[in-house]
Amino acid sequence: MTDQRNSHPSAIGALVRLYWMFGGTALLLFILVFLLHEHPNKLAPLDAVYFVVTASLILVRYIDIRFLNGETGEGKPATMINWRRYAILVGSVAVGAWMLARMFTYVLK
Repeated sequence: MTDQRNSHPSAIGALVRLYWMFGGTALLLFILVFLLHEHPNKLAPLDAVYFVVTASLILVRYIDIRFLNGETGEGKPATMINWRRYAILVGSVAVGAWMLARMFTYVLK
């Protein structure tokens, strides 16, 4: 039997991994800092952008595992169990961080 996984990731697979590992997370942090700095007292379009980026991280990780032979951070083949854990972790941390940021901006206004 031949192994279905490639020994080297494709260029698109590498870009996808860079996004969910680093780029998307950095973008979320940037948006949070901007929300803290601007002190909006009501929901702003940037709040929607924050949640779209959060959803994109989860979706891109799913695509990585399902279609691009995704790997874990340690280089092992990823499974849908890894995706579920990632989705729960990223979703809850992102929502929690957003709630803290919004509470903090409420106190500062």
